[in-house]
Amino acid sequence: MKRTIFFLLLNTIGYHSVAQDVSRRHINSPTQDSSSPINGFGGITLELSRLRGQPSLSVGGGGAALFSNRFFLGGFGQRTVSDVPIQVGAVKYGLRVNQGGLWVGYRTNSNHRVQGYVDTRLGWTNIGVVNANGPTTAVTYRRNGFMATPTVGAQITVLPFMRVSASGGYRFAANVDVTLSDGRGQTNRLSNQDFAGPVAALSVIFGGF
Repeated sequence: MKRTIFFLLLNTIGYHSVAQDVSRRHINSPTQDSSSPINGFGGITLELSRLRGQPSLSVGGGGAALFSNRFFLGGFGQRTVSDVPIQVGAVKYGLRVNQGGLWVGYRTNSNHRVQGYVDTRLGWTNIGVVNANGPTTAVTYRRNGFMATPTVGAQITVLPFMRVSASGGYRFAANVDVTLSDGRGQTNRLSNQDFAGPVAALSVIFGGF
């Protein structure tokens, strides 16, 4: 998962450099059309959601190819910033979620300062569990699952190569249920519904738009 996020952030830096070059050419030659059938962008995202009814903050990054300044297709990776506490009898567990996969969407006219967009992140998920009462903080990954997060949002152009976006949507989960035990007969089962729910996100993206 760390390799995925690192790779996406490197793409972001690359897109940023390309975008600055495109922007300079456009400023030096106002009559030149700097648009291209295929461009690219990448950025960093903060996502607020709920896990097992408790607030959860995730951070990640993503990059995508932009076709005709409307459709985009790429990938993303993210993980929860802090563990969500789960109590099972006398044992306290910490829950974390890593996710990465496909990012696809569509946005409105890029010539406007504010653009609307819809997108969906389709991700394979690892659920990490930490026994907070144990002698170590080693993470045990208990289940690989799937999550889909469709959202709708708006982007504001800050600079020719930089935009800030805010979005909201809903996360669907499948095959990510996890059963925890205190080792003395008490269990606590986390169902798919514990991972599903509304999400809100704030992103900063760089690229050639």
